[in-house]
Amino acid sequence: MPIIATTANERHPSLVQLAPSSYALFYLKGSGGSSTFRLWRATSTDGVAFAEQNPLDLGWATGGEVNPHVIRHADGTLTMSYQRLSGGSFVAQSSDGGATWDQLKTSIATGSQLPRIAYRESDGLYLASYQVGSTALSMYVKTSTDVHDWSAAPQDFALSGNNHDSLPVVMPDGAFALFWIRENGSQFDLAVRRSTDGATWDDAITLTDTPGEDDVEPHPLVGTSSTSVELYWGRDTPAGSLSHDIVFEPNVMVFDVVFADGFDPG
Repeated sequence: MPIIATTANERHPSLVQLAPSSYALFYLKGSGGSSTFRLWRATSTDGVAFAEQNPLDLGWATGGEVNPHVIRHADGTLTMSYQRLSGGSFVAQSSDGGATWDQLKTSIATGSQLPRIAYRESDGLYLASYQVGSTALSMYVKTSTDVHDWSAAPQDFALSGNNHDSLPVVMPDGAFALFWIRENGSQFDLAVRRSTDGATWDDAITLTDTPGEDDVEPHPLVGTSSTSVELYWGRDTPAGSLSHDIVFEPNVMVFDVVFADGFDPG
């Protein structure tokens, strides 16, 4: 059923649960050109009926904020990565459930698109992923223990071919798992890589290999397993028909556990 349905353009939702009966939804909204886009917040007590609030004040004098991705820390802090259409990827934090945000306009990476962020509670390490390019996009990651300092050099993640739609998560064992899509012939498939430090990554695991279908925007739901997730994504069948459905797999492996018992001769 509709959550927010006005005459404006509303896209790219990011939903977080703040408490047992408290939800906050973040999304872009605008009317007319992309310069009117702002990030908005809506709240709900039951996850069904949402009340729209005012647009977020992130310190920008003009519009153009898109693609919010919000995560919740154990202490209730919210961290949001987002994109400025004229300036790259940024991050902001909120201590009141997303009603107000810092206005520091902290840059993650200039000239980048679709940033997504994860946070490891055990050591305070942030991981941000983003894409760069126009026709064939490359994927990079950065790590930081200070959400307002992303001056470290980016790490190569997926540079060969055409790569989009990254989303990092922290697994129960503390490892990062980063999902994304990569071009396979004339369509896209899902893949994942795992890392313990956000810098050195395991080889990619192919999650879908469907020549007649486009698989896009993977969204993992992390549970109690350190080796698998419940995965949701969009699938266009046949590829190019622009009639995506939401599909899911309940048990998608993100880690090759064949040699995970310590007997790997390598």
